[in-house]
Amino acid sequence: MHLVSRARAQLHGLPQRTARKIRLLPSRLRARLGRGGDDDDSFELHRVTRHGAAIEATLRALGERVADATWSLASVAHAPPALVFTDVGGRSLELRLHADERRAYARTRYFSLVYRGRGELDEPARALLDRVVEAVRGLELRRDAREALRRPALTRVHYYPSLWRAELRPSLVCNHQCGFCNSVDRAGTDNTSQGIDDLLANLELITRLPVLSVAISGGEPTLQRRLPELIERLAACGVSVELQTNGMALAEREYTTRLVRAGLRTALISLHSARPERSDDAITRLPGAWSRTVAGIDEAVRAGLRVELSHVIHRHNADETREYLEFVRRRWGRAALVRLAFVAPTGDARAQAAAFIPRIEEVVPHLVPALAYARRARVRVLMIAYCGIPPCLIQPEHGVSEVARARGDVTFSDDHRKLPACAGCTYERRCPGLWTRYLELHGDPGLRAMT
Repeated sequence: MHLVSRARAQLHGLPQRTARKIRLLPSRLRARLGRGGDDDDSFELHRVTRHGAAIEATLRALGERVADATWSLASVAHAPPALVFTDVGGRSLELRLHADERRAYARTRYFSLVYRGRGELDEPARALLDRVVEAVRGLELRRDAREALRRPALTRVHYYPSLWRAELRPSLVCNHQCGFCNSVDRAGTDNTSQGIDDLLANLELITRLPVLSVAISGGEPTLQRRLPELIERLAACGVSVELQTNGMALAEREYTTRLVRAGLRTALISLHSARPERSDDAITRLPGAWSRTVAGIDEAVRAGLRVELSHVIHRHNADETREYLEFVRRRWGRAALVRLAFVAPTGDARAQAAAFIPRIEEVVPHLVPALAYARRARVRVLMIAYCGIPPCLIQPEHGVSEVARARGDVTFSDDHRKLPACAGCTYERRCPGLWTRYLELHGDPGLRAMT
């Protein structure tokens, strides 16, 4: 949470422009922001894209066609595409259209159909669902209708009030195939991002917020042709722009220079191994990717960007943390900050947890000596909090954790858990504990209170 303290220092007195922005926000957002910079509760702002109206019309026409005397169409949803019906007794039944393979009521050629409702399916409910399935099968024979349902319906801006920061994901498409990627359900229509065109069309969603910085994430944002334009428009609004990338495109000096001139200030670049073969074969699964990413980091440093390296520790690289830090020191010295994370059971890794998530007890014997080396060699390292390893497990090097550096209490979502042993810890009100899924998979790695 080092960004929190930096943001608060900048906001010791809110500038008039920021205060004016807060006053112009809708009352429901002013109420959320009114809790101040100590609130870590992030949220999303949505706006229907130019395709959203067509999607809504398509869904409404389909829902009204299958409704009967028992079930009437109550509403439709954009992300994921969904129809909600109610019966004469007030019971609700929702049918969602997903593009990915998952446990489903039925599958058509292009969609998995998943229902949500209370209680067991009775005959009238099942008959309704079957009619919807057949209607979708007929609809998807028309390419225009099929593609409409698969296109983005919402522009989304994720906002972090405590950091005065927004995050944009123009696309979840990536030219790396990392099995532990945390871009949730990349194949699903419920998480298909909007593209830069729609972000640019709805830029006021961002500019009306009291934002100091904007992160452009993905997927891989450099695959978007209009990325320089988005950076330029954001920078013109007076915000600091960060690009989260695999860095390969930055190997082209002319392209990196163009992004810097557009207003890019920070590059968070993913590099998960110091070994080219391991990286290309077992991690990114793209031949030649490691060399291009390293060249991209070289160019980012040369261009004067603030460079941070994202390094996710997982089963395929847990034994090489010191080797990695030594490589960073030799190649870039203190020009790059290494942001260490521990693989999270989200996104792609949720379904492949056993393949990618090692026991922390197996990682610590490699990690702690590596952190000790970094301290002695003055390599800039930070263990992030939310997807990191609790400080009690990396003693005596716990000072490298964001948890140890945070100021004030931090609120984390309920996908993390603490154990009774955490009671009374110095970091009890700042540490998120461990992912619930990790504890289910591997159990307690030895959490204990630090005093």
